[in-house]
Amino acid sequence: MKNTATTILMILFVNTVLSQLNAQPENYAELLREAIVLMDEEKYDESIEKILQISESDSVYGSAQYELTLAYLRAERYDECIALCERLVKDSDSDINQVYSNWGTAYDRKEEKEKAIEIFNEGIKKFPKSYLLHFNKAVTLENLERKEEAVASYQQALIYHPTHVPSNIRLGVIAAKEGHYTKAMLSLMYALIFEQNAERKSSVVNIFENYADLSVSPEPTGINFGKGDDFSEIDLLIKNKIAYNKSFKMKSKINSAMTRQFQLIMEAINYDEEDPGFWMQFYVPL
Repeated sequence: MKNTATTILMILFVNTVLSQLNAQPENYAELLREAIVLMDEEKYDESIEKILQISESDSVYGSAQYELTLAYLRAERYDECIALCERLVKDSDSDINQVYSNWGTAYDRKEEKEKAIEIFNEGIKKFPKSYLLHFNKAVTLENLERKEEAVASYQQALIYHPTHVPSNIRLGVIAAKEGHYTKAMLSLMYALIFEQNAERKSSVVNIFENYADLSVSPEPTGINFGKGDDFSEIDLLIKNKIAYNKSFKMKSKINSAMTRQFQLIMEAINYDEEDPGFWMQFYVPL
């Protein structure tokens, strides 16, 4: 009788353990999905609580740790984000370029911008094709008023991710503020084409319109955009509002500053394969 009872208990125990082991991966994966949803809802502390419940032995643990760095970052818990990123970079052999992005951004938001650039550069050495590292470095450089370096980093981001909308927008805005309208509108049109979110697309249109109708005056600082890309003659046509003349024949049914000025650019610009300029080689052939 005793042996029978012991056997039954052992069977129940084993079945319980197996049931828990089989359920854990699914439960932890679901827990992570719930945490990400909470993060999207800006409930960062709740998201963090869920992620911290995920077992280190589970297959989703690595992904959870990255999401945790992001949750800490968005919750403005920068010191915790930095400490976790440092540990992950030290302990992980996986592709951790996004961890470097969060790590550097945490320093940037703590106003330790030189340290942020140091982290981004370290990440870029390991992951030179990570567009996100180049982009985040560019943002920090721009905030430090190191605009020429920022332009170069935004361009690098686009080389590795040509349809990255924020990089196109930032390049366009920097160029517009310098009075380089052709460069600006090429970048902004590219951003407009590839932005899928309706609200953000509307924002790009507003930025484009403000510069296209010349309602925003340039504030040139003398940025050197590099060799080539001499669009000065087209810029002069834009400044003189040639696209607003009665003789200018619109091809689009949308009558706006943006469509007028961009049509003018497309009719006036010619691709030059010998021109080493970024805008000429990146945008004009398209």
